[in-house]
Amino acid sequence: MLDQLRRPLRSRPFRMVWAGEGVSILGDLSFEVAFIWLVLQETGSAAVLAGVVLAQAIPRGLLMLLGGALTDRLSPRTVMLATHVARGSAVVALGLASAFDGVQVWQFYAIAIVMGVAEAFFWPASDSILPSLVDEEDLPRANALAGFNEQGARLLGPVLGGALVAATGATGALFFNAATFLFAALSLRAAPARPADPEAKSPSVAEIRSEIASGLRYARRSREVRSVLLLISASALSYSGLFSVGLPALSRSFSESALALGVLISSWGLGQLVGTIAAAVTGLPRRWGLLIIGMTLCEGLAFAVLGFLPSPGPRPRCWPCSAWASPTPATSRCRPSSRPGRPPTSSAG
Repeated sequence: MLDQLRRPLRSRPFRMVWAGEGVSILGDLSFEVAFIWLVLQETGSAAVLAGVVLAQAIPRGLLMLLGGALTDRLSPRTVMLATHVARGSAVVALGLASAFDGVQVWQFYAIAIVMGVAEAFFWPASDSILPSLVDEEDLPRANALAGFNEQGARLLGPVLGGALVAATGATGALFFNAATFLFAALSLRAAPARPADPEAKSPSVAEIRSEIASGLRYARRSREVRSVLLLISASALSYSGLFSVGLPALSRSFSESALALGVLISSWGLGQLVGTIAAAVTGLPRRWGLLIIGMTLCEGLAFAVLGFLPSPGPRPRCWPCSAWASPTPATSRCRPSSRPGRPPTSSAG
């Protein structure tokens, strides 16, 4: 079985891109802790943090369809390379501001917007690059290896970010993430470039608009797609704010160290890992919707326990339970099996 799983690693392009994106995911999740902590440290305001999160989420959501349409017309390798460079440059600028002048509130918003726009183009490109790296028969195994990268980074990245902030300050963690973007960009050189078509033309605005409209019509006609989109929307509405703003505020009640926030976010990753293993061992039932409803009720119960506990001490132990029960791992993987890239994070980064 292990030999079968290692088959995609025989492809040098996949091996290089897989390694680069794995390091980059680790940097992203360590950056998440550093960025949140820096916002709270400089402003002391949960309202500002909420605004920064929205500044990233809104352009990402609005431009995601455009990113998908452009990726269909352009090389995924080129799009991923451009977004790595853009985000790495933004993080370097934030790190320099933090090291020398101090960060102004508007700079947090600017970084969040750059991250959101870049991610809107990065994710569709990362979804479509894998078939060019491995043979079709190896796609499921390659996707499993990409999932291993993600789960490992979710477990280790936040703790690493908290430790870096505690040891070197937020600046050190920011420059670490910038270095991971550089590493990922260099690894993309191993990916094959899409052959140039001398008869191909640059996509027109009308063509891009037509492709976006076609995708929306398909989503409207498909009952399964509508159901999944509704579930994702409800899930995001119910606890995105809790994770992005409430969790950092909760961590500050435990400790003045960013390591506490890193441990809380990593415990969420641990819960996701347990849920993934459980799903792999037991498989999904025929009526998987009932499973999601049951797990969502369990998650709601875990959140209620967090609210009623008299002291903060036991609260982190409930966090992996809510992560295991969350429908997020199931819904967030409703992507094509050709997904090698990093996961979107809940805050800028």
